[in-house]
Amino acid sequence: MRHLLSILSIMLILASCNTTTTDKKVNKDNANSEITSKSGVLPMLPVEVVEDIIMNADYLDILFEELDFSMSQDKNRAIRIFLQNIDYKTPLKEFNKDCKPLASVLISKNSNTIIEADVYHWDGCYYFIFLDENRKPKYANNMSEIGIRFFQNLKERNFETSN
Repeated sequence: MRHLLSILSIMLILASCNTTTTDKKVNKDNANSEITSKSGVLPMLPVEVVEDIIMNADYLDILFEELDFSMSQDKNRAIRIFLQNIDYKTPLKEFNKDCKPLASVLISKNSNTIIEADVYHWDGCYYFIFLDENRKPKYANNMSEIGIRFFQNLKERNFETSN
């Protein structure tokens, strides 16, 4: 019952999101180019994509760039819980080109990719950059407080075990 309430809460939050994408400007000099719109750096992940994940996703893979492990989930329930790491309320206002991804995330259904993202979790950089099929930035969401704590715990545990 608690998980059903969590899912319903996420869906209500998503329903209130505004994902307009007007006035885009692409800086072609950088792979992590700044793409700006009136609502922030990039539009937020659309409600339809999140609903597709909630209803259909059957695989989540997280590959860490600098940590000594990766994570995979093949249960829809675990994938839905992972979605709590994403902030659906506040558009990302600024993308720091000096930050590098902590991890890459792949979410799929029946071996077909629903969405890929780079996860940024460094001082001043707490967000997800969602990528298109060519690995170009397409959407951006801030990381939720739950996500900041989740990835911080993973980093702390990894650094403790690697020393």
